[in-house]
Amino acid sequence: MHRICISVQLHPLFVTANDRSYCAQCIYMPAEFVENLDETLAISDATASELSPQFDISAPRPKCTYAIRRDSIDGPKVHYATVGQTVFHVWECRIDGVQILVQNCYVEDGQGNRILIIDQNGCGVDQYILPTPRYSKDLRVASQETRVFKFAGKTVTRFACQIRLCSTEKENCNALTPPRHCPTFEERIALQRRFYDDSQIDSPGGTTTGLQSAVHQISEATRPNISTPRVMHNEDRAISNTTRRTIRSVHMSVKPHSVDRITSEKDQNETQLDVVGLLTILDSPDDVKFFESNASTFGFISCLSHTSYMALIVALIVVCLLHIFIVFLCVSNVRHLKTIFSAKFIPAI
Repeated sequence: MHRICISVQLHPLFVTANDRSYCAQCIYMPAEFVENLDETLAISDATASELSPQFDISAPRPKCTYAIRRDSIDGPKVHYATVGQTVFHVWECRIDGVQILVQNCYVEDGQGNRILIIDQNGCGVDQYILPTPRYSKDLRVASQETRVFKFAGKTVTRFACQIRLCSTEKENCNALTPPRHCPTFEERIALQRRFYDDSQIDSPGGTTTGLQSAVHQISEATRPNISTPRVMHNEDRAISNTTRRTIRSVHMSVKPHSVDRITSEKDQNETQLDVVGLLTILDSPDDVKFFESNASTFGFISCLSHTSYMALIVALIVVCLLHIFIVFLCVSNVRHLKTIFSAKFIPAI
């Protein structure tokens, strides 16, 4: 008998309850030893058990989207904006029997710098940047209005979020979504001070440890009211901004990076989807209009179906062949006319 067992360890350091063992064996023995088969199988310290499905593979896969929109949650998508412009972040999963929670949202500058703006409980960390999202009655759509901001000296602002799905048929989703008892900005400041004071007592010499991992650091300075910044703009600057329009075009990208990822044994019916949104911050509304007009042109070309694209190519080939045929006829007629002309008017030598 040959037997092999493979252990799949989910955590790189620890053995957890979610680990699985798979055993395969091949037995070659005479018929008289068949009665000893049960004893022969009992050689493993941990008997492999049959695994039950962790999710319903026959159910339709959830289709979730994350979009940044203008004017309202149903407005057009925004790919380019100016600082201070009002936009709407919209997360939605259009599937029956599923409710969502938006969590673990970070804003990134594309160069390794990232700031937490929505925590693991779905609460907004800083109400001046992005408040806690609002949820629809069916809890399948979350949205929030905010003003556009960016990192200093950076053009692209990247939003990375997780959408946690909760099946209403398998569990009580009221305990998960919508988020409740979210701390206010002042409460987070008080919590930060409390952790800071505790770390000062526990750490000799005034060295703080673990503060950043315990709570997101927020500046205690008084924040001004949010207002749309003034844009110093004239025709001369608009013309000179053509050089600035060479910025690489970045389109909104919404895609699931990880599907059906089980986080723990307790939440094995909950699925988390990672969604990403990109927003290019420009200097003036004219630059925004310029890039949006180009994006709409490119979008029209990219929206052509494969059949339409091939038909367009065939039509271009036919037109080119017709032009070649017409040119050939013209050249032939010219040569024929030259032959007739030379025969009538040029005397033979």
